[in-house]
Amino acid sequence: MAGSKRRARSRDRRPAPSRARNEIQVGFDRGIATITINRPQMLNALSRRNKEELGLILMDQVANPRTRAIVLTGAGRAFCAGTDIKEMQDFTPSEAEDIFRLEYRLQEVIRRAPIPVVAAVNGFALGTGCVLAMSCDWSVASTTARLGLPEITVGVPAAIQCALVFPLVGLAATRRLVYFGEHVSADEAVRLGLINEVSQDSDVLTSALAVANRLSSMPVTAFRLQKQLIRSWIGGSLDRAIEDSIYLAARAYASPEVTQQVRKFAARDARQPMAGTSQEARSTKH
Repeated sequence: MAGSKRRARSRDRRPAPSRARNEIQVGFDRGIATITINRPQMLNALSRRNKEELGLILMDQVANPRTRAIVLTGAGRAFCAGTDIKEMQDFTPSEAEDIFRLEYRLQEVIRRAPIPVVAAVNGFALGTGCVLAMSCDWSVASTTARLGLPEITVGVPAAIQCALVFPLVGLAATRRLVYFGEHVSADEAVRLGLINEVSQDSDVLTSALAVANRLSSMPVTAFRLQKQLIRSWIGGSLDRAIEDSIYLAARAYASPEVTQQVRKFAARDARQPMAGTSQEARSTKH
């Protein structure tokens, strides 16, 4: 009886069946889950129900042992234009706080996922949409994409967004984004550090899938721990980050996979450079 009540409560936490069920779509191919925000008529602005459902879908995919990586994208000419403004117009302070916490939990699902999450930014990525892209492990934007934190132009400050963007792009760029609320081009977003790379509009999803495949081919334990270390570097003080780095790096050796990778590296031809470092690049350091 108690078990059935717990299951009922668990079902109650999920969004009720509605039109929103078609607004977050999932595709799956060879271990890569592609999650598409499908509200093109709203430039993929997210309602509260959308955010709840997106969070649940992300958690389901993270928990799925068949899922090696996730690609997040949008339908039409936008990645995600932020929060559905219609829902914000009658917010009380407590309702606003509640939705901010919901957004933060959604972003945390991405940042804490032990598998790669890649953004295919196919158009506008504004407010919450911009931070969703930045929360991913890698972001590929189309040449026509526009990114920004325009909350101030709506009459509200960027709260969580400001706190999360600042460690990544610095104070000057954060002030530019949140004081003026301007949209920046994909190339400028790369320069600022908002995203990682730019691709032709027609190739952005293909490029993101290629990155997802490449990242998911990395040693699983090492990648998971590297994500944790990056969280530590961004989110904590220097002393705390160093302590976390020492602890997590040491814990890696508890994994047989790590031991195997270390042995493989030790057995390599010592005349060959480490993967990703050319001999020419090393020579320039001396």
